[in-house]
Formats: sequence, C-alpha cells, structure tokens
Amino acid sequence: MSKKVARRVAASIMIAALPVALVQAAGPASAGEFVADPINDFDCDGQRDALDADSAASVGGHDAAGAVRVQYSGTAAAITIDQSTPGIAGSPETEDQFGTEVTAYDENGDGCDDLVIGASYEDLVDEGGEEQADAGMIWMIPGSAAGLDTQASTSLNLNSPGVPGSIAEYQWFGRTLSSGETQGGEPYLVAASPGYRTGSTQWAAGAVYYLRGDETYRITQDSPGVPGTAESYDYFGERIAVTDRYVAISAPGESIGSKSNAGMVHVFDHNLQGGVLTTVGAFHQDSPGISGTTETGDLFGDGLAVIGYRASASAPVSALVSAGSPGEAIGSSGGYTGMAHLIRVSSVNDLAQVSSVHQDSPGVLDVAEFNDGFGADTALATSKDDGIGSPATTHWAVEAWEFEDDGQGGENDNPQVHVFANLTDPGDGDRLIAGNDYGLPLASTPVIRSLDASDTYLYLTIPTDPTAVYGVPWQNILGGGSEETVIHRVDPW
Repeated sequence: MSKKVARRVAASIMIAALPVALVQAAGPASAGEFVADPINDFDCDGQRDALDADSAASVGGHDAAGAVRVQYSGTAAAITIDQSTPGIAGSPETEDQFGTEVTAYDENGDGCDDLVIGASYEDLVDEGGEEQADAGMIWMIPGSAAGLDTQASTSLNLNSPGVPGSIAEYQWFGRTLSSGETQGGEPYLVAASPGYRTGSTQWAAGAVYYLRGDETYRITQDSPGVPGTAESYDYFGERIAVTDRYVAISAPGESIGSKSNAGMVHVFDHNLQGGVLTTVGAFHQDSPGISGTTETGDLFGDGLAVIGYRASASAPVSALVSAGSPGEAIGSSGGYTGMAHLIRVSSVNDLAQVSSVHQDSPGVLDVAEFNDGFGADTALATSKDDGIGSPATTHWAVEAWEFEDDGQGGENDNPQVHVFANLTDPGDGDRLIAGNDYGLPLASTPVIRSLDASDTYLYLTIPTDPTAVYGVPWQNILGGGSEETVIHRVDPW
C-alpha cells in the first residue's frame, strides 16, 4: 500500500463525506492566526520575508518530498530548504511532504524569527527497528542577521528525548503548528499530532505538544482537567489558534452523543498546572446558549480563530473564539452548506454566544447551498494596538468554498470571504470579497489555502499562486480605502 493510499485510509472516517478537492494543503501559517507585523523576519531587518512552503515539491526525483523557499526582503536573496540541505536531519523521500505546515517565532530571543517546518507524513523507525508510516517530524531553524542557519537546525519527533510518548504510524506529528510569545515574553511552540493514538484502541484521538523553555508537554482529552474523553477519530489538534493569552484547539472529529464528526473546541490559557495548560472553557453545538444542534458531519471548529476580547470597556479580557462548521446543513440545501459561531469564553461557567451566521442569515450576501463550505476557515482581528478586541474594533472573516453553482457563472464557483464588522448582527454591512476584488486571484482558484490577519491586513494565500501571501488592508475592506494590496512573494515562481 502506498503512503498516499495508507494516509487516506487512516483518515477516511474524518474526510469520507468531503469532496476530494476540498482536502486543502496547509498554508504558510496556521489558518486563523492573528499576527503582529512583521512576521517571518528571519534576517532581523524589521521586514517580512517571503515564504513558500511547497509540500508537493519533487526533490531528487522523490515526488512530494517537499521543500520550503525563503526570499529575504532586504537583499532579495532566496534559499531553498529541503531534507537534502546540509544541517537538515533526514533525507528526501516520496510523500514526506516536508513543509506540510510552517510557523515562525523568536525562540532564542535574539530578535530574529526562527522557522519551524513540519513534515507530518515523514516515515520514522521506532525503537524496535520497525518503520512507522506518517509518524511525522518537525525542524527548528534559527534566524540570524545573515538569514536562516540550517547548519544550526534541530529536529523533533515523538521519540526525541524529553518528548512524552513514542512514535507510531499515522500520528501526523507537525500537521498543525502555531507559535508565539506569552504575556510574560516567553516564546512557545504548539505542535499537533491529530493522528495520535491514546491507549491501545483510540486511533486518531489526537494529542497536542506544547513547547516552552526546555520542557515539552503533551495534552490530550484524557489529560487531567481537560473536558471530554479521548476517543477514536476525534482528531484533537487538527486546528490550533493562539494568542499571547490563549491556546484554542479543536477536535472537529469529536462525537457528541451518537453524532460523529460533530466537533468540539477547547480553550486554554498559558498557565501550566501539573504539566497541562489550564482549561478556560470547552464547547460544542449542544452547549447551553450556542445556536444549532450537533449533527453528524458538522465539523464544528474546523475553521478556528481566537483573539483577546473585552465585551465592554470595564469588562475583563476573555477569549473570543470563531468556530466554523463547514459541514453544517442549513435548511433543505443539503450538507456542507456551512455555519460559523462567535463565542466569548472566560471560564467554564462564563461562556456566551456573541453571534452565529450562515449564508441564509438576514442581510448576509449570497445564499446557503450544498457544498458552499461556509466556515471552512475563519479569522479574527482587531485594530487596537494592544491586540485586545472590542465590539467596535473587532473584524470577523469567514471563508466559503462556493463549490456549487449559484447562478453567478460556471459549474463551480470560486471561493469568497465574508467580512463582518458588526459582531452581533453580521448581516448588517457584510463585505463580500470575491473574484478579482482588491487584486486577489479568487476568480482563478478552487480554494483559499489560508486565511490570517493582523491589525492592518487580512492575509490570504492562494494555491494557484502558492508562493504569494496577499495582504488586503482592513481600511480598504471596511472603510473604502484605496491602499495597495501588498504581496509577499518568492520570485520567480
């Protein structure tokens, strides 16, 4: 059995109902992230460097071995990093998909971003000498004034010293990566292994690894204080979103009662108790106050974003979580029409729905149809310098696949993004980004690769232009401004 076939078999329960075209590659950052510009500054010059994570790249005759290209903004010099690069552990193999996911943060505090690369389909040999397919691995490459230093890179897998657990097949360690800095200025890295098996029977229950300082901590739904129970095909860690205060983790395969793949979201803060992040709250569509009901295949939390939030000027900071459910069935339109929820949570007993929206909600542009996949990706941003949103300063972006024809041209329409400035009444002033709006090539792509945001830009990456990150100024979207859309691209492409 080939690695590709084996991987699809192992994940079949999660994606069986999804059209094949909807299985998306990960983007240059974990989708849904709220970032502080500039990111990916590997040469410490205060400018964002261009980054192309091409997990499908052929290396040395090995298809989909994967490669990552970086172009420094100051000098325009470009480098390619793959498993044949000196200093990078391992060697290129077919379908390793080096670059499945990437993230960047200043791990050593020298003012230069350090690059983290995941290859979640890397095969590894266990302690008994047996090869384990798709166990997964990550690499950390430090930045410097001269750029990324691959010779100083380190690697990590689930057999590495100090890492809880051991490698096994189809763990997909490194499938999701997020990173940042806590309020106290400590850098941290979050790496998910959504295929991780707990116990002897819980296939793909999922685990998340939290690296801070010299310690690595493992979190599962069986960890002390974590709501829920680790079950087969929960895929805990399939989506992660982080801030300096919070870590949001979804398990879109979570079964709620008899409803499989219904989905659940967990929110933690960075306080460690007994080796586990402290739970702030956890919820799903059957939680009190959340609209809708859990249904098989909703995939609640498959589109995930989080920011800090104050509901009023005198209110304490809480987590504001966007949870997209691209599998949600709306009315009689059939499955995968999609829905998104906005949830404020500050403790297990303090959880409130701010809003919920779908394409049949009053005032929302377009209509809910089969396979629209509304909520496949989401992003949250605030225009405030401190990164804490309020009802007046928070922007909410929701992607829709739009795979079914809705009379607007072509058999399969192209993806679009709804931007909501009114959180409690999303249809009031819905801004729709579609086609060639703001210079984006949405008219020539079947999906959006990732959706992220800063206080200044809404960032999109597009599979048909994979080396580019497009930054659309929020003032253009929300205020009719005419600032140029920025493009961070590795040239030539």
